[in-house]
Parts: sequence; C-alpha cells; structure tokens
Amino acid sequence: MHETLTLGVMTLAGCELAFRLPILESISSFRRNIAQSWAVLRSSRISDTWKERVLPAYAGRMLALSFMFLGYLMLILAPLAIGGLLAFDSPRAFLAALADYRTVLAMMAAAIAFAVARTRLVRE
Repeated sequence: MHETLTLGVMTLAGCELAFRLPILESISSFRRNIAQSWAVLRSSRISDTWKERVLPAYAGRMLALSFMFLGYLMLILAPLAIGGLLAFDSPRAFLAALADYRTVLAMMAAAIAFAVARTRLVRE
C-alpha cells in the first residue's frame, strides 16, 4: 500500500516540476529556430556560402535545445524514479509495478486531476 502511495506522491511531484520548468518557452525557441533556418534555406537572396555558415549554427542551437528537453524530462521523472527505488524492495519490483496498466492508469488519473486542480487554483 505504501508503494502505491509513494508512486502517487512522486507522480504529483513530477507534475509540479513540469509546471515550473520553462518548457513552453523552450518549445517556442525551438520552433522559432526551425522557422529561421527554414527561411534561410528557402531564400534565393542568401548565398550558398552564407547558408553553409548559418545553418550549422541553427543546428547547434537545435541540438542544445534537444539536450535541454532531455534534461527537463529527466528532472520530471526523477522524483518518480527516486521514490520508486526507495519504496520498493528491488528495482525489478518497481519496474513490475510500472508495467502494470492499473498503476499507469492510476498515475495518469492522479496527474490529470492534479493538473486540472492546479490550473484552476492558479487562475483564481
């Protein structure tokens, strides 16, 4: 029973982290970078030499943003992983609990309920 409660609390901690991290700003930056690189690529007024210099810089920014998304995902999942490894007897038992569809559905329901409640409370 305490394992399920721990998974629930850690799911909510991950949700709170997801709300607090600047994920939407990073997505906007990523989309803006894609639009700029696509505009450079399509433009006939920009020389191929300049495109060869600019496009690797855009690719480097996209790579950095991709690693940042990976970091965000790891931060969001860290409470669940730490709590699960501490609450269960073995990592195998933790992974078995995560593989059970009922556990996943319960965690999803808790996360959705938390997100809806938090969004309504913040607006008011």
